[in-house]
Amino acid sequence: LGKVATSGTITYQNSQRNAANSTFLKTEEETSRIWISLNNDSLYNEINVVFMEGATNNYDMALDGIKLRGNPAISFAVKPEYTTQTNEELCIAALPPVIEETVVQLSVFTANEGVYIIKNKADENMENSIVYLEDRLLNVFTDLSNNSEYSAFVAAGENTERFFLHFAPDATGIDLPQQQAGITAFQSGNEIIIIPTSVTSSVVEKQQLTLHDITGKLINTQQIVNSQGSMYKMPVYDLS
Repeated sequence: LGKVATSGTITYQNSQRNAANSTFLKTEEETSRIWISLNNDSLYNEINVVFMEGATNNYDMALDGIKLRGNPAISFAVKPEYTTQTNEELCIAALPPVIEETVVQLSVFTANEGVYIIKNKADENMENSIVYLEDRLLNVFTDLSNNSEYSAFVAAGENTERFFLHFAPDATGIDLPQQQAGITAFQSGNEIIIIPTSVTSSVVEKQQLTLHDITGKLINTQQIVNSQGSMYKMPVYDLS
């Protein structure tokens, strides 16, 4: 997708090819990129964040891609700082090379609430950088290196202040909170969805989870491993 200043017809001639074009013919050594996806069982969207020489923190017409919401049920995009007033979103966000912590705000829209997965689908030349996903609602940081993923319950509607990507040259460049362990739980139909919310995947601990009603009656039990990215379903057919 692209953006132009005025409408009209674009004609390309073979004579216009130029092997020295510095905008379109960047080498792999000069460019790092990562594809981040958002999905559930039936819906999918993705973004591409690119770090390259010549890119700026403002809108780069030749590099950035404007997000057009084609699917009414889901949208996943980058929300740059410069679009605060215009509400424009990007599906491709080109940024300068990572030399210090870079924070990228994400825009998530879902027509229906439920569990969604944010995943590092693929990356290129990111060996010298790290990327963490921050969930500000739950105060959880997840390392998205090596095609890892994060599961979260997302409310229906616009979610533009919850998820952020943090890029840095190494782990010391990101101010992570102290390691914690806990769970997020919510009801979905006749099931209780349980998601461990450890700050890092190094917290792995087997626990027995018990569910009681308000009178103290035991409804169900579930053995869980408290590790980031896990999800458990506890049936609750009879709450009477």
